[in-house]
Amino acid sequence: MRLFAGGKVSFMRDLLNYLREGHSRRVRYFREAAEYIAEDNLRTASAASLWMLLVLVLFLLATPLIISGWQPTAYHLLFLPALLICCSLTYLGRRKEVDRRGCTALCLLYILVTFLFLFLIDTLGTPENVACFIPVIFVGMFPLFTLPLWLSYGLLILIEICFVITTSLVKPQSVSQYDIFISLVGVGCSMVVNYLTLTLRLQAYRKNTKYQRLSEQDMLAGTYNKHGGRQAALHYIRESNPETVCSLLLLDLDDFKAVNDTRGHLIGDKTLQCVGEVLQGEFRSTDIITRFGGDEFFVLIKNTASRDLARRKGLAIRKALREVTAEKLGFSVSCSIGVVLAKRVDVDFDEMFRQVDAALYRSKSEKGKGQMTICEYIPEKRL
Repeated sequence: MRLFAGGKVSFMRDLLNYLREGHSRRVRYFREAAEYIAEDNLRTASAASLWMLLVLVLFLLATPLIISGWQPTAYHLLFLPALLICCSLTYLGRRKEVDRRGCTALCLLYILVTFLFLFLIDTLGTPENVACFIPVIFVGMFPLFTLPLWLSYGLLILIEICFVITTSLVKPQSVSQYDIFISLVGVGCSMVVNYLTLTLRLQAYRKNTKYQRLSEQDMLAGTYNKHGGRQAALHYIRESNPETVCSLLLLDLDDFKAVNDTRGHLIGDKTLQCVGEVLQGEFRSTDIITRFGGDEFFVLIKNTASRDLARRKGLAIRKALREVTAEKLGFSVSCSIGVVLAKRVDVDFDEMFRQVDAALYRSKSEKGKGQMTICEYIPEKRL
């Protein structure tokens, strides 16, 4: 009996942990992929509204040929312009590239308009007939879109409650009981299909993210590679302009060619690994650390343009690099650094990189090896 009770407690604990982990993954997914999800939802709403409009026209033309004496109700006819409006708005939303909130609002508008008219057709429009559309649309609508479970389930339950109440009031009991039963089956199936669809989307996103990170990672240094770092920097600057605050640090190892020539490329690779380790230890995980090529690394420090901080970071990097290489390789490696600070200006990344490259060159040519030069970013139009 105790063994059974212990097993039951363990099962419940595992179940709770599974649910918590699933919830955490979904929350992270909707936070990290918010822009993509909103755009994808808007594309789906645009396509779905167009197809729904075509299906409705076909239905209105074909039904009289199939059901003798059938006449469309006012709700059938009003559904046409409502869908046309949804189709136009979602199309314009895509053309205008509305923001995330606009995408979500247009998506929800389409969902609510569709449910409203199908709800009216299945209740007030045909009080003598069993519902045809609501149970089907329950299953087919929400899995089309990527919505948080609380939102899709909440809308499902709210619509079902309204449907049950309205059906009970306007339809004979002999008809309403079937409507209620079929709609409940539709809600249950929709919840299951929606959950499974969201789970599959989450798994696909995690795999894509993993492959994307691998494609953007420098496997030797453990940092971004040139392409990945450049794209991440461009994204940050694009989101921050025209008042970007950041620091761009460019680091170049002193006499690295001599290390490769005299000690071999294996030691050269280990040296680059040491640089990656030092930089990842000195900067935040949100900063963009990149091996730009050969023995050059750049770091985009977000939301910071402090000369004092840049100077401290430069000193810390050079000190840590000497210590780490001495400990792991048996000899010390020095580096030269250039830094450019951008303080609430409209930044062009390529121009900023040109300026930091010039600052690095001044460090090596004017001050000597193992030195650092810090300067302010000058927008290109002022040059």
